[in-house]
Amino acid sequence: MGYRSDVRVIIKTNSLEILKQYFSNQEDYLKDLIEKADIHKTVADITYLGWNEIKADMVDAIENSMIELGNNKKSYRMTTIGENMDDISSIEYTTDEDYKHFMPYPSITREFDEKDMEIQLNGYLYEYNHSEEMEQIDYE
Repeated sequence: MGYRSDVRVIIKTNSLEILKQYFSNQEDYLKDLIEKADIHKTVADITYLGWNEIKADMVDAIENSMIELGNNKKSYRMTTIGENMDDISSIEYTTDEDYKHFMPYPSITREFDEKDMEIQLNGYLYEYNHSEEMEQIDYE
């Protein structure tokens, strides 16, 4: 399956055409990456894009497209969360004009996954044949 990451991008909506042009010059599987975003929201003049569990080459392509936006003097924010707990990265570029206005950053939260813990603990009891101790662990 390979290493996967979640990516969130915030750009000015007028930058979408630059991104679409950038991806149209890439390999076929990247051409419609914008349209295949898991999250695509527009609020006023800002667009929020997100991709879940994408491969490293797609992350690299998105990062390169953000650098292209910066080269074209367009503001962006990009945050990537990898599979490893310490694999979080952010890049950004802000024009002088956008410094005058608040441009959001992708928001990250870290929390425990209690449902997954329930599955793991019950699996542990089953795997080690502790069936006489098996209880239904419920974290709701």
